[in-house]
Amino acid sequence: MPHNRLYFLTIFQLFLLAVVALTACAPKRHTDTLAAPASLETATANSPSGGLPRADPAYIQWLERQSMLGAAPRLSAQVSGTQIIWLNSATAQRLPMLLDAAPNWFYLNPYTVKQPVFRSLATPEFTDFLLRTGFNGLFIAPAYERGDVWQKSEHGSSDGENATSLKFDSILGDSADFDNLAERMDNARIQMGGNLPAAATGLGPDFMLQARYAQRFNGIYAMISVPQNAWDMLPQTTDEWECLPLRPEVTAQLAQRGLLPESLGRDALPWATPGGWAVTGEVRGTDGQTRRWIYRYNQDVLRPVLLWQDPSAQTKRIFSAAVIQHTGLQQQTLAGVKLEALMGLDVIARDTPRTGKPALNALTPGLEALNEIAREIHRYGGWALQADILPEDLTPAILSTAVDAARDSATPAAVAHALRTQDTLPLLKLLRKAIAAKTDQSRLARGLNEDKILSEARLLALGWRIGLPGLCFISSQDISHSSEQFFAEPASSDMLTSLARLLQHRKRADLARGKLLAVVSGPASCIAATSALPDGGFWLLVSNFSNKKQVVSIALPAGFAADAAQDVLDGQIFDGRNFEIPLDARQARHIVSVRPFYEGSRP
Repeated sequence: MPHNRLYFLTIFQLFLLAVVALTACAPKRHTDTLAAPASLETATANSPSGGLPRADPAYIQWLERQSMLGAAPRLSAQVSGTQIIWLNSATAQRLPMLLDAAPNWFYLNPYTVKQPVFRSLATPEFTDFLLRTGFNGLFIAPAYERGDVWQKSEHGSSDGENATSLKFDSILGDSADFDNLAERMDNARIQMGGNLPAAATGLGPDFMLQARYAQRFNGIYAMISVPQNAWDMLPQTTDEWECLPLRPEVTAQLAQRGLLPESLGRDALPWATPGGWAVTGEVRGTDGQTRRWIYRYNQDVLRPVLLWQDPSAQTKRIFSAAVIQHTGLQQQTLAGVKLEALMGLDVIARDTPRTGKPALNALTPGLEALNEIAREIHRYGGWALQADILPEDLTPAILSTAVDAARDSATPAAVAHALRTQDTLPLLKLLRKAIAAKTDQSRLARGLNEDKILSEARLLALGWRIGLPGLCFISSQDISHSSEQFFAEPASSDMLTSLARLLQHRKRADLARGKLLAVVSGPASCIAATSALPDGGFWLLVSNFSNKKQVVSIALPAGFAADAAQDVLDGQIFDGRNFEIPLDARQARHIVSVRPFYEGSRP
């Protein structure tokens, strides 16, 4: 085994051993320490005038301290009345700076580690692994305390994005652990990032306080109090927080009575995450009144949706506080924004034309919220990433907002289809459509929490993240045998060495800031993409998705000629404008113009 391959494998194994050792002392689910004491949760206090019992004031105060909105005044005070608000422009467009510094990101879902991840990553071994493999960024998400700890059921959220607090989930570690990791990453010039709370949160303190009719918390969620004379239309519950979805016929009846809108814009969006209206049990308020609430949910009744357009601006205050903490105080470079639940969360205008494609105003208030949050991220010196899975037809609209980059989920899906079927036509059409639409590929991000890839074609699949402009995200599962566990062995030392060479050359060539020029098909199941590099050179990605060896003939786009071009991995030299490129079954090759950054030497 060559020395450099052995070194990469050893570094990765040392890091994995540290993770496995810490896993043995993983903390258990800690509902009892985070949930309110039973005496508070069920207690009521008599009114001084002998009126109706009310929710216990001590319990309400305790909930406020746990809530997202409750943290907003403290975080906002870090900025209000200071010079910080003037340090950066909300309209700044500084994406090239990010692409230069951190084109390649290591993505980690901390719940695959099952132990205090901040502490385990703050090691020389992990830092060395990132640097040696060519990663310039570390993206940890999700990271906030989840709604799971507030539920009686042991069944947790499927994606971990059901945030109910702006504090880190204690399973990840505390703020001191994060600060230690952040300092180590900063010393290594590795950027950090993660997601802000999603617009569909968990069912936690903020929801409970609004349902308790705590005045300061009105307007956070899309919630409506139902008059008691309409309760007979609602499903029966046995507990305050037994939340049940409403059947379509009940929703229609409530709409006829003017309690609910007849329809929302997102109801007509075929790609929208399934959701609807749900109802709580009978909740005792701070004023002594008992109410039942109808609220909007996304995916699950335990995922209530924030109400961006409420005149109280409570949701905006929560996001503003989250940005101040994430970007300003924690100095995380990249902030993922997940607002799919807000797309179309508005009544449909009567004059809206009914076309095959929803008009952009049917996405209100999602695009407006995305634009405003991105501008706030810029104000504190960060970069905004639209991190939801959205249709590729919406990419131009997303990129017309202030976001710096948008998640590209269509290209990885087309690559996965080609791997399964050897059919590259969808991938070809997708990229040609993007070229025709003049989509700026450098503003796209690929690899965020994608489906698992076939182990035997791992480098081929990753090649379509590495070999195109834009941000590249690669997870531990992408480079290991396991689709679930972080501490699995790497697929092979050869694979890890190849990945490191590709990522290092990607940064050196500045491919992230490149421009996709042409996509061509070759023999059956073969496809090639040529990107122009900022220095005037090119990066050619050629792939064979078939199960047999093939030779692909490639002519460079007009204006390019390679007095010297070289395969990044095997060093083969090419010259001229027309290449004959042999490919093994399920192989991708990356051919890069040698000058000016290689100066004729083998990479």
